[in-house]
This record gives sequence, structure tokens and C-alpha cells, in this order.
Amino acid sequence: MSTANSQSQHPPHKESVKETLISILIAFVLAFVFRSFVVEAFIIPTGSMAPTLLGAHMRFGNPETGADWTVGPWNYGGRPVEPLSTQGSANPIVVHDPVSGEPLTRKDVPLRSGDRILVQKYLFGIREPHRFDVVVFKNPSDPTQNYIKRLLGLPNEELALVDGDLFTRPVAPGTPPPAAEQGTTSASRWLADGWTIARKDTRVMKAVWQEVFDAAKTPLSFGPSSSFKFPFVGASEAKDAWTISDNVALPRGAVRCNTAKKATLGWNNQQRLYSTQAMGGVDFDRTIVDRYAYNDLTPQQVATMSFFPVSDVRVRAGVRPDQDGLSYRVILQARGHVFVGEVAGGMATITMRPQDAAADTPTKVLGSGEAKLAGGVTTNIEFWHSDQSLKLFIGGRLIAEGTYDWTPAQRIQFATGRSLESLMERQQKFGNVLADPSIYRAAQLRLELEGSTATIYGLAVDRDLHYQPAKFPGIGDFADLPANATNPNSTVRLGPDQFFCCGDNSPQSMDGRLWNRPDPWIEDLMKQRGMTNTVGVVSRDLMLGKAFFVYFPSLLQGGPAPVPDVGRMRFIQ
Repeated sequence: MSTANSQSQHPPHKESVKETLISILIAFVLAFVFRSFVVEAFIIPTGSMAPTLLGAHMRFGNPETGADWTVGPWNYGGRPVEPLSTQGSANPIVVHDPVSGEPLTRKDVPLRSGDRILVQKYLFGIREPHRFDVVVFKNPSDPTQNYIKRLLGLPNEELALVDGDLFTRPVAPGTPPPAAEQGTTSASRWLADGWTIARKDTRVMKAVWQEVFDAAKTPLSFGPSSSFKFPFVGASEAKDAWTISDNVALPRGAVRCNTAKKATLGWNNQQRLYSTQAMGGVDFDRTIVDRYAYNDLTPQQVATMSFFPVSDVRVRAGVRPDQDGLSYRVILQARGHVFVGEVAGGMATITMRPQDAAADTPTKVLGSGEAKLAGGVTTNIEFWHSDQSLKLFIGGRLIAEGTYDWTPAQRIQFATGRSLESLMERQQKFGNVLADPSIYRAAQLRLELEGSTATIYGLAVDRDLHYQPAKFPGIGDFADLPANATNPNSTVRLGPDQFFCCGDNSPQSMDGRLWNRPDPWIEDLMKQRGMTNTVGVVSRDLMLGKAFFVYFPSLLQGGPAPVPDVGRMRFIQ
């Protein structure tokens, strides 16, 4: 039988209206199931996770430095109050380049929408939440709202946020609640045994480093008449030992060591970065603190902010010695100790010693590995100090690493120079004695070169996330008491199905540290499930899923039509 005859005997089937409706219904059901149980899209509303994830924001760029950064909304209006779609119409917006400190004045700045993200739903029993995931959950205080934060605390543990880092202690299920309560002055809960620091893995750390300075963004006009001052200052017995980015002999942002004798390049904490004094604000120096470019808001708002010294830093650079034999050291003086990452003599070594130790006190070696700085070759070196661990990356490879293990009480002792007990003696019923930035020691940072002349390219400094201590605002049941987890007597204890979450933009995040009592029906639900602590926690019932991809970043403006900024599509760590 011919093909033609076969086709004539079996004409194409025509779908009936019933079959079409069934197909559409099945498609809707599958989409609903997928959205409900697998992946769902969300939009970021605020800047509590900035700059990891962006809510409504303004974007700025400085052609002098190449810096590109975001700032939260300045102007609000309407009912309900929302950020205005155009910022700076009545009064200009004045922001500062985060690298050079140069002020930029802009009017009629378009407000960009928040990032749109994909969230993988939790199917408990198949995929459990992991520490440091970025998670979406129902706001315990208002379950109609979705919140996005970083997951810090897991079930059945106690939590302490100490000098910006997270410490945990396991708690057996069914353990009675502690006797100490909010408003007392005992240090006992942070003096107990079993505390360990929670360390972020390398993947997460790479995602959360916050830029402090990058020599590659040195202003194009940098020179003798420039108002910009390079934040590293050279010193040596040799005359004219250092040349810093003179725009003639060196590439932009490069630093030249002109001597084989020992020479140091120190970070200048006293140098002024910028000032908002003329606008009723404050002065800012180069001390490494938990300042965010995103929080460069009105001077009146900035004047109310607290900035805490940060000692968890990364130093990165490309080092090119002229000959073999260069010794290169990164020296971090922090928390009463001296931490050193050194590449010399074919070895990379990480060491630490007490800052005030006697000269004959042995230096503790935390890690070592083989590494060489070849003459005439540029080698990228990164020194990491974060979460009480140190790492040396040479040429992109982890060569040496080590850790030191302090308890919360020891961390306070070394970070402030005072014992936890003596500080807690000053604790009043209200306030938080640990939320005073002035009690913490600022980090001192320097590079040391010896054995060869050399050029340093792309010298940059970054800092880790820093979870601020605080006190509750002057309203609610806990008004003016220490914020959750930030004081021995506000230590958070999690039950079998409870989690604790905080925002990456800690100074501007309303998170588990500061939540008051939850919505009554949420609190009642937790109590029905036997949960003794209901303040500042997220129960398993409220957890929605893990944010994993920014699929639709904020729109680009200025063209014939707004388009998504596809270059900022990314996986979320």
C-alpha cells in the first residue's frame, strides 16, 4: 500500500475542545505543583542582604576610578510609604566613591527594582537547611511577608554572636531552659564548656568578602595635586624605597619597592576617607570597620549608625620580584595577636603569636606548604583571616591553612583587652555593654618585603561579614534589652525544629537579633509543638526554601527601553 493511500485512510487526528481543556488543566496542575514543591520565584524588597542581594536601590559609577556600587533609597512617600521611583528630585543625592571617598552629587536618580531570585523549596527529609545558606521564610512577626536572610543557627544548639562571628554550642533535646534571663549581668552562659566557632567554607567566603580598597580603582587623576591619598604608606631605612602609582613609570594602582632591604607598606588607619560634617554627618577614616557603600544614606541617617572594627580581612596582590629570593609577608595585628602569612625560601607559612609576648616566646606555626616567588614572574597571593582561621592562596591554589580555637569569653578578652566578666559587671538592666564599638581594638595591617626589588599589582583589602551586637529598639516587650545572641544573657537556644537567621547587611537588617515576640498564632503554634523559646527564631513550619539563583537582576535604565542587567545574573552563595 502506498504512503499516499495510507495517509488517506488514516487522516490526522483533530483535538476536541475537551482534550484541549484537559491539556491546559494538566499544564496548570504541573505548574502549580512545581511552584508549590520545587522552585518558586521571589523579588527582594529591601537591602538587608545587600550587596549579596539587592532590594530597591540606586546605582552609581565613577569614571575616575571605575567603581560601580549601589546605595539604598533616600526618598520615600505615598501611602503606604514606599521609595520614590525617582530619587533626589527635591534635594540632590550626595554619595561617596567607596574606594576613593570622592563625593558624587546626582539629581533625578532612577530607582531600580530589587533582584528577582529562584528559590528551591525545602522537601524536609530529602533536603535539610544548611548553615550559611541564603534562605526564604515567612516572617514570624507577620506571616503574610516573606523574608530572605542567611541561615546561622540550626536546631538543638545555643548561639552567640561575638565580635562579629558566630559561635555555637550543642544542646541536648529536652534540656530545661537556662536560669539566666534578659537584663541580668551574669557572664556564665558564654563561660560554659562546648562552644566552637562556626566557620564559613571557602565557597561562601569568596562570595561574602566586602571590598574595602582596590588599588586597581586608583583615580585616573591621582598625583601630587590629587585629593586622593593612597591608603598604604611605605617605610624603610632605604631612601625613596617606595613608588606608588605615579602614572608614569607604573601601571595604574601599582606599587614599586625600590630596595632589597627590609621595607614595609602599612595600612593608614588615621587617613580620612571622607567627611559628611558639612551636611550634619560624621567624619570617616580608613579604619577597617563594617561600613557598607549601600548604607551611604542621608547624613542624618549615617550619623545615627555605629561602625565596629573588623579584624577578619583578606589581602590580595600580584607580586613580581625582579630576582629570586624575595620574602613577602602579610602581617595582621588583631585581637592582641600578630598573624603572619609569609612566602619565603620556597615555603609558605602561617604563624601567630601574642602581641605583647616576650622576645623569646616561640611563634606558633599554624600551617605551611611549598611555594616559590620566581624572579620576573607575577604571582597572585591571597592572605585570608576569617572565623578564627587563616589561609594562604598562591597562584589560586590553597597552599597553607590553619586555625585557632577560642571560646566566646576568650574572643572578647582578646578583641577588647578586657575580660568578659569585667565587662559584664558594667552591664545595666537596659542596653548592651558589648554594643559599644569603642571597646574593640582596630586591626593594624602591613606588608613587608625583603631580599629583592619588586612590583605589587592589584593590591586590595576586603573584610568579612560582621554581625553587629545591638539592643532592642525602645518599643515592645524587650525594649532596650540586649539583642538576641549578642550578649551572654540574650544567648539564643534553638529547639528541635527552630532556626536563627540574620542579614548580610547587619547594620541595616531587622533579623533574628531584633525580632520581638512573633505573631500570636505563630507563637501559639510553636508552644503547641513544645518550643520553649519563641523570640527571634524561625520554626520549621515557616521555612520555604534556599535561594539559589538571581534570574532577573534589576533593570538597566537609559536606553530606548529598560532591559534586565543580564551580566549580574548569578548563583547565590
